[in-house]
Amino acid sequence: MTDPRPQDWDPRDDNVQRDQIAAYDAMRHRFSVAFSDYLQWSLFCHNDMVRVIHDHKTFSNAASRHLSVPNAMDPPEHTHFRRLIEPLDTQPAVRARYPAGGYERVPLYITGNKPSNAEFITLHPTMVRTVLKKA
Repeated sequence: MTDPRPQDWDPRDDNVQRDQIAAYDAMRHRFSVAFSDYLQWSLFCHNDMVRVIHDHKTFSNAASRHLSVPNAMDPPEHTHFRRLIEPLDTQPAVRARYPAGGYERVPLYITGNKPSNAEFITLHPTMVRTVLKKA
């Protein structure tokens, strides 16, 4: 039997949960990629994330025996389902589902007190979508 992989961090640690931004900033200085039993591999640097997102042959989403549409799929299969789902996330479609304004835009603060180029859009107490905008 092999020894379990050593843990680089514990995302459930009280210090991490208390101040996640500070914890992630600290992790970014120590590791660009870290391992935990809870999350497996975590990426902390933008360039690493972009590489993973664009290299689906090396970093496949199809890693589970439980199919999740479209998130657990790779192109081209993913593309077909994404085209079906994305029109449901447009602003007119969301407003049609929540005509009384049951949604709001909330600035997402990533570092310090400056809003980032991202926003949380809360649609329902249990449904949050993050929208990244080009700077």
